[in-house]
Formats: sequence, C-alpha cells, structure tokens
Amino acid sequence: MWLVGKVHQRLGDGAAALSWLERAYQVNPSQPDVAREASLCAMDIGRGDTAVVYAHRATQIEPESAGLHANLALAYVLAGRIDEAQRSIERALAADASDTISQTIRAIIQHFATNGRAPPKTTAELQNYWRKNRTA
Repeated sequence: MWLVGKVHQRLGDGAAALSWLERAYQVNPSQPDVAREASLCAMDIGRGDTAVVYAHRATQIEPESAGLHANLALAYVLAGRIDEAQRSIERALAADASDTISQTIRAIIQHFATNGRAPPKTTAELQNYWRKNRTA
C-alpha cells in the first residue's frame, strides 16, 4: 500500500496517494515514513488539518527527528496555525540548527506571523508565494 501510494505521489495524483498511504498507516501506525508521506501528500492537496494529524503522529513515533518536526511546522503553516508552527520549527532547529530547510521554514513562519496574512493552502502555492515574497 505504501508503494502504491508512492507511485501515485510520483505521478502527481496526491488524492490517490494519500488514500493509499492512509490505508498503509491503518495497517501499521507505528511506521514514521508512512505518516510522513501521508502528511506530505495532504499538504500537496491542501488538506492542512489532515497533514497536521499525520505529521504530529510521525513526531510521536520519532520525537528526536528534526526533519519530522520541520514537516509538522510546515503542515501547521499550511493549516494556518502559525503559533503552533513557530513552536514546532523551534523544536526542529533545537535538534539541528544547521538544517537549511528548517531555517527556510522558520523564515516563512516569521513572514506570516509578522504580516498577518493567511498562508497558502498547498505546498505548490506556498513555494510560488515564497519565491515572489521572500526577503533576502
């Protein structure tokens, strides 16, 4: 089920990918990779609250993973939950301050916290927004 989900993800069919990954998660909820990928698919298709659920579960399985906390922070951003995103990204950076992805996510969070605008709902929309609006 995980593999079928990954194939759909690679083909750009986020809804089908998420469906298969959710099934895989139901079979094995202790696998952080399944929870992570389900979260990423949910982010891709604009299901921020679903992304948060899976990303949070992944951090419960591997609480020391900086990358999983960064993913949770990103899921919170896309769900419009900036305060929670700030807490998650700080945890990620506490675990690995040199991670450039986490640093970028922190800058995105600070951007939305400062200007009060609602963030985009999908990863693609956020990437496009950030390309146009980031400050050097």
